[in-house]
Amino acid sequence: NQVGGTNEYLQVYGNITCNGMVGTVAGDDICFDIAGGITCTISGTGSFYATRMRKDGSINAALNSTLIIDMNIFLFWSSGSGTILYNDGTNSFFDIIVNAGKTLKGITTGVVSNNISIDGLSGADFGASAGSYTIYGTIEVDGTVYAKTNNVSTARPVSITIKNGGTVKCAYLTAGASGAGTSTLTIENGGRLNLTGADGFSNAFSSFSTANNYYSLYSGSTVEYSGTVAQNVESQLAYSNITFSGGGAKTLNGATSVTGIATFTNGLVTTSLTNILNMSSASSATGANNLSFAKGPVSKAGSTDFIFPVGKDLQYRPISITALTGSETFTAEYFHADPDAVPYDVTLKDPSLDDIGRCEYWILNRAGSVDANVTLSWDTYSCGVTSLPDLAVARWDGTMWKDHGNGGTTGTTTIGTVISIGAITSFSPFTLAS
Repeated sequence: NQVGGTNEYLQVYGNITCNGMVGTVAGDDICFDIAGGITCTISGTGSFYATRMRKDGSINAALNSTLIIDMNIFLFWSSGSGTILYNDGTNSFFDIIVNAGKTLKGITTGVVSNNISIDGLSGADFGASAGSYTIYGTIEVDGTVYAKTNNVSTARPVSITIKNGGTVKCAYLTAGASGAGTSTLTIENGGRLNLTGADGFSNAFSSFSTANNYYSLYSGSTVEYSGTVAQNVESQLAYSNITFSGGGAKTLNGATSVTGIATFTNGLVTTSLTNILNMSSASSATGANNLSFAKGPVSKAGSTDFIFPVGKDLQYRPISITALTGSETFTAEYFHADPDAVPYDVTLKDPSLDDIGRCEYWILNRAGSVDANVTLSWDTYSCGVTSLPDLAVARWDGTMWKDHGNGGTTGTTTIGTVISIGAITSFSPFTLAS
């Protein structure tokens, strides 16, 4: 139980079984030093609260150790560095395994966030500390995961592997340059990295580095940006699945590629032609809504149907391509503005068109010559949707609005979609017409 006022380190030479209670829910001053040269499994049916765990820096400090976490553990260190789990040994490895269904969670009780590391307190120890995290369960801290090392020896690497079913949730994952010892982050199929901080892949976003750092995001892995604050989305990673949640605004810091599923839950995503969201041929987008969509352009490669998750001004306004005649890269962006002011003169139109919508338009372009059917959407922000049979897809061809007809509608005059009659062979601005 609690030792008031001073951190007390208990030296561990074997396993720990907890079927009662270690520490207190309110926080504790008990710390655990795992001796060198042992494998320590912490397990049991009880409750485990402590301040810090580390590989001992004095007892057999040069021998390797393994810590297996097989029960839920809560750590409360919230002063100084805030680091709750790390290797304090010398020229040795500390390998940490979190078993499936188990959670290691840091709980901040002061003003300092809690962090985890391998190489010393912050990935920069002078003792050449090395080792690994292998996560089948969950690690959750509100501070930083130090996924780097200053070790200069190639025999002293550090690594973090998130296995199938495993999750690491943290504010930041440091990505500063490592020494020749190298640092490796691997997220396997079914593994998830959940980032809550403003610059999830580094406290100082510009310090993201591939210098002796290796990032491997397997097919089926997920990186989630779940911050309630504004977040930058790192573009130097090849994402399999990416999720935008938490409500905070997200901004791509470069062209960002997704090969799996982009899930929009809560949080608007700012993109641009330079910092674009590139969806690969096998990718898909899901979940877009008025609280979560791309505020700029999105590109899609391949030959499959696709609904572009685009919008503006808290209005999700998708545009879709279907029945592609081949493989192509299309790029789409929605504008909540009068096309006549661009200017795409609404008085210049095919005789078959009576009115051109003046509340919005989409830019849909292609890189090559593949044709596709185009579906536009509307809601209460749209103009002139009074009769579904009278609606049409209209396209500005550079001199006038062309009528691409009404190949079918869904919904009501309040919300719905209309598809073009047949494939469209030229691409440019689109809007609703009647």
